[in-house]
Amino acid sequence: MTEQENIKEEPSRTEADLRVKDSDFGELFKLCFPAERKWNQWYLSRPPAADSVRLGLYSESRLVAALELRRYRFRIRPGVEINASYIFGAMTHPSYRGRGFMKKLMKEALEYSRNRGDDLCVLIPADKSLYFFYGNLGFGSAFYFDEKRYVDIHQFGVQKDEREAYVQAQVDYSFFSSLEDTLHCGIIHNEEQFGELRAEMAQTGGMIEGIVSADGMPVALAAYISKGEELRVRLLLARSEEAAEALLGLIKSRHPNVSTVVEDLPSDRKAMLRVRGMARIICPERFFGEYCRQVREIKQVIRLRDSLMPENSGVYRLENGECTVLGATENIRPTLDTDVGTLTSIIFSSEEMGKIFNLPTRRPFIALMLD
Repeated sequence: MTEQENIKEEPSRTEADLRVKDSDFGELFKLCFPAERKWNQWYLSRPPAADSVRLGLYSESRLVAALELRRYRFRIRPGVEINASYIFGAMTHPSYRGRGFMKKLMKEALEYSRNRGDDLCVLIPADKSLYFFYGNLGFGSAFYFDEKRYVDIHQFGVQKDEREAYVQAQVDYSFFSSLEDTLHCGIIHNEEQFGELRAEMAQTGGMIEGIVSADGMPVALAAYISKGEELRVRLLLARSEEAAEALLGLIKSRHPNVSTVVEDLPSDRKAMLRVRGMARIICPERFFGEYCRQVREIKQVIRLRDSLMPENSGVYRLENGECTVLGATENIRPTLDTDVGTLTSIIFSSEEMGKIFNLPTRRPFIALMLD
């Protein structure tokens, strides 16, 4: 019996039906993720963020599947941002796995997210094998990073006297935001989310450091963690390559004789790209409206298929900077006929891919999330 056959289609639940008790969520979380006890204690002792909600399904009065749905701003391109949900801690009670509960909950969560005004949903699979599961729910691989490895004797390119032109500075939200604002496409953190990620880094032994120029302008920041013989930089934002090298050199001077791995912004160099997360369009009309706003050269008729959220299936015309939903009776041949996961992956891909499909494309970036 398949998952679809195992669980009967039911009307979408209300928010009250889906919300779970924090105590029930915590018990299931500890059962499903037992390895990180210290981290779990920190996470579960904190009240849920103001922009998050914990949703779940009960069976026989027992919470059997749950997740946390958080909200972020997502930058499509400079000057154009939308609301995006982030799914964290998706889990199913061990005794109820393989019975379709998570698929049902994901559908409910995506509908809840769309109804509250989110246009996109993103997640970071906990395991490589889950990319297939989420792919079947309409998610496409969208978030990548360049993995750059340096041996322990590597010297970063800025000389000592050049490094001294920069001054180490405390990274507060204003500092962080000024550099995150240089991102062309990706997740954007608000002040509360920045405070949370700093607290989370502290729990894992991580650090966030930054440098400013002689006139006090923030020019680079890095979030990193040192474990054993490896220094891993999880986020590096800089206004110039020289500033990035200066900060990496400063950090490396405190951690000699270890190799360095930098998870850098994604490029089109396929050999260096590593997948980090997935995304899914959950409200095509709103998403396309923002996607083509102020980009009048887009001229597409997209026939979209969405088996999990069939109300999204339809034909969308993108022209003159606007999105129009076409009626079923209009006999217009589409220029692109695809499913929602494939389309999401195309839009958030390389410039080369964009040229093939005649769509503006960008590789988005995601880092420093609860994952």
